[in-house]
Amino acid sequence: MSGPLKREGRPRHDAMVRYLSVSLAVAFCAGCITTGYVREGLEQMRQSKPDQAIALFSKAIEDNPNRAKAYYHRGNAYGIKHDLDNAIDDFSTAIELDPLFLDAYIGRATAFNQKGEIQNALSDFATAIEISPKSLVAYLKRGIVLYEQGALDAAADDFTRVIEDQPLSASVAYYHRGMILKKKGQLLQALADLTRVIDIEPGLTKAYAARGDLYFELGEYDKAIDDAGRMLTVFPLEMRAFVLRGDAWKAKGDLARAIKDYERALSIDPEFAAALEKKGMALLETDDITGACQAFAQACQTEDCSETVKSLRQQHCP
Repeated sequence: MSGPLKREGRPRHDAMVRYLSVSLAVAFCAGCITTGYVREGLEQMRQSKPDQAIALFSKAIEDNPNRAKAYYHRGNAYGIKHDLDNAIDDFSTAIELDPLFLDAYIGRATAFNQKGEIQNALSDFATAIEISPKSLVAYLKRGIVLYEQGALDAAADDFTRVIEDQPLSASVAYYHRGMILKKKGQLLQALADLTRVIDIEPGLTKAYAARGDLYFELGEYDKAIDDAGRMLTVFPLEMRAFVLRGDAWKAKGDLARAIKDYERALSIDPEFAAALEKKGMALLETDDITGACQAFAQACQTEDCSETVKSLRQQHCP
C-alpha cells in the first residue's frame, strides 16, 4: 500500500499566492501616499495654513505628477495667498490632465478675474457651464464678474438662473439682482429681491443697508430707520447706518435726532465728509450758522467736499 500523497507543489503555490497578494496590494495602493498628502493638505487649508498646505500638495505632486486634483488643490492654496500666477499655472495643469475638470475651470476663472483678465475669466466660466450646464457656482460667479463690469442685463440673466434653480438659498443672487434692479430704477422689484435676501439670510447687514436706502428713496422713512437700526444691532460702529438713519430723521423733520446720528458717525471717523456735510446742512436748518460753517469747513479739508457745500459756504460762511 502506497503512502500518503506528497504535496511537493504546495510551497511553490503558497509563495505565488503571497506574491500576487502583495503585488495587488501595491497596485491598489499606488496612490495611497499621494492621497494622504492631499488629505493632510486639505486639513491645513481648513486651518487657514496655506503655506503648509502647498508643501503637502507639492509632495503629492512629486509622488504622482499626473494627479490633477493635487494641482487643483495647490492652485486654491496659492489663490488664498493671492499668488495668482502660480494659482493659474496649477489650475491650467489640472485642466491639461483632466480637460473636463469643472472646478479647475472655475478656479482659474476666479484667479483671472482677480488679476483683471476679465475676458479670460469669462471664457473659463463659459467653458465650465458647457461642461456642466447646471453648475450654479459658475453662473453665480460669472454673474458677479458681469455685474462688476457693468453688463447688468447679462448678469441679471445669470442670477435669475441661480434663483430659479435654488429659490430658497440663493441669497447672493437675490442681492445682486436686487442691486441691478435698483440701478435700473425698478425700485419695487429691487425691494422684493432685497427682502428675499433678508428672509433667507437675516444676518446679512449689507442687505439691510441696501433695503434701507431703497425705503428712503421710496419715502418710507420709518422703515429706513428700522433697517438702519438692525444694521447697528450687528455692527454698532457702522457709520453708513448712522448717516442713513440721520437722513431719515431729517426727512421726517426731526433735526435734533438727525444731527445726533451724524455726530455718532463722526465720533467713529471725525473726517467722514458725508456726515460733516449732512450735519452742516441740518444745522443750517436750525439757524446754527456758526456750527454749520464749522462742519462745512471740516468737510472741505478733505478731497470729498461737494460742489453743494462749496456753494453753501460762499452763501452763509464769512
